[in-house]
Amino acid sequence: NDRRFPGTPDIVLPKYHSVIFVQGCFWHGHTGCKKSTSPNTNTTFWDEKIARNKQRDEDVWRQLEAKGWFVIIVWECELRPPKRQATLEWLESQLRQILEKR
Repeated sequence: NDRRFPGTPDIVLPKYHSVIFVQGCFWHGHTGCKKSTSPNTNTTFWDEKIARNKQRDEDVWRQLEAKGWFVIIVWECELRPPKRQATLEWLESQLRQILEKR
């Protein structure tokens, strides 16, 4: 977590001018993910909390992009064994594309 950047990205790759956020599916409201369902109690509180988290995430990403950084999001569920290899391959392809653009 690099506190020099808005949102304290989990990984900063200066060579690629990229930051990576590893997002928890529940806390950051991963749309369509089974780990992102609202609890059955205090639903209004949780819905508002997750909505604020999502808005804050988008604001942070826009700030970083405005400063010329590429923002990559990896979701918690994408790092579980069934999807991990495909996610790492996708991440590698994203970084290769970023290098090509630079």
